[in-house]
Amino acid sequence: MICPHCGENNPDNAKYCSRCSATLPRKNRSTASSGSTRPAGAGFDPKMIIIIILAVLLVIGVIVLISSKSGSSDNDDSSEEITEENSEEKTEEESEEKTEEETEETSDEDQTDWAEENGLTVEGADKTSFKFNTMKIKSSTDDDGNEEDSDSETEEEFEVSTKLTISESTENAPDNYKIVTAVFLNDVSGSDGDSGVIADGAFDRYTGTFFGFSDQKPEQKDDEKADLDDFIRITNGDNHYDIKVMTDIDTNGSSVKKTITVICPEDYNGTVFFAGYSSRELDDQVKGIDFSKKLYTYDELPFMDDDHDMHYFTYQKTDSTGRSSWSTYEVEEEPVQEESTDSGRPHP
Repeated sequence: MICPHCGENNPDNAKYCSRCSATLPRKNRSTASSGSTRPAGAGFDPKMIIIIILAVLLVIGVIVLISSKSGSSDNDDSSEEITEENSEEKTEEESEEKTEEETEETSDEDQTDWAEENGLTVEGADKTSFKFNTMKIKSSTDDDGNEEDSDSETEEEFEVSTKLTISESTENAPDNYKIVTAVFLNDVSGSDGDSGVIADGAFDRYTGTFFGFSDQKPEQKDDEKADLDDFIRITNGDNHYDIKVMTDIDTNGSSVKKTITVICPEDYNGTVFFAGYSSRELDDQVKGIDFSKKLYTYDELPFMDDDHDMHYFTYQKTDSTGRSSWSTYEVEEEPVQEESTDSGRPHP
């Protein structure tokens, strides 16, 4: 080893210079002793570092994978629970809807339609017009000069043109009730001044009960009586509804105005109005019925069995802009004739 102070060449293991006694460098001694050329401080193996890094990454990957599977499983369980809940709710809703439908179907099945069962065609309208033939009755005088009805052989038919308006309103009606009004405007000018008869009125389409009790009301048992005065209770199976009927006739020349008013429950839509042919014979048969004894059905009146056509209507709003009445019905002016009202059949 060469001395850094004097340049003397000393043995490799010498601690001091043989010439100047200077301390020789330890570095050189350590290096010579070990015989290694690796720099001091290089104690880490690169391969080991790489292995450690890979091991750490592997551990992290395993942890992430396990966490991911656990989260997926929780989501699946939650999804299954939500699906089951939705399924149960849907099943309950479908069951409720089905029950409601079955109830409605059962209710419809329980609700009879007497008019349909008896082959009557009922038209819905809020206003309409129609024509029909009825009988006029010629008059003659007796030996004292008094007018009297002639024999049936002298009766002749004539045509009546009718405009009908039907309306509904809850104004001035009792609570939970409504007023249904039908106004028949009959042009009877075709009778040529003779008397005539018209069959008109109303009945219940579900039971056929005739609304001919405006003046003569039958007595009903205590458990059958209506809740309101002047009303009649109509029973349909397990259901019932209370009805009040009023009629009015106004005759002016060749125009006969018949108004039928029905006060009924607000959810009741069973009033059927009718108008058509009558004759003196049929009229006499109706006059002979005692309506104070019981509630009669429409088929117990003679009009239904007659061969002539009868027109049937129920309220149905057809004008989207609102209900409207016919304008004043113009007929040829004639002297006003006093008119008696009996059983709802006008005699112009």
